[in-house]
Amino acid sequence: MNTIENMLPRGERNAVPTKKLLQMVGATSERVLRERIAEERKKGAVILSSNKKRGGYFRPESREEIAAFVRKLEKKGKGTLLAVRSAKKAMGEYDAQMSLDDYLNATDKPSGSNQ
Repeated sequence: MNTIENMLPRGERNAVPTKKLLQMVGATSERVLRERIAEERKKGAVILSSNKKRGGYFRPESREEIAAFVRKLEKKGKGTLLAVRSAKKAMGEYDAQMSLDDYLNATDKPSGSNQ
């Protein structure tokens, strides 16, 4: 099976822009492409992305590229978790002990829902 990961070149300098990758994989939209990349990442694929001038997706060429990607995601994740915390606090549901693992292992059911 030809995966997105296997289609990508190594190194940020060779990153494939989103629009080009859409064509390469036959995805119908950027959202569909991101979902496919997320599925591959869940299975262990190491697909990095860059927001630099040219930007796009690539496989890592070095440990430094992976480390930079991890730092970027951690910063973004922290901001997201802080937004969740303040929203839950406003709902009166904030649990100060909730960890990232709790979020990752939670069901997809919205908070406060009895469905």
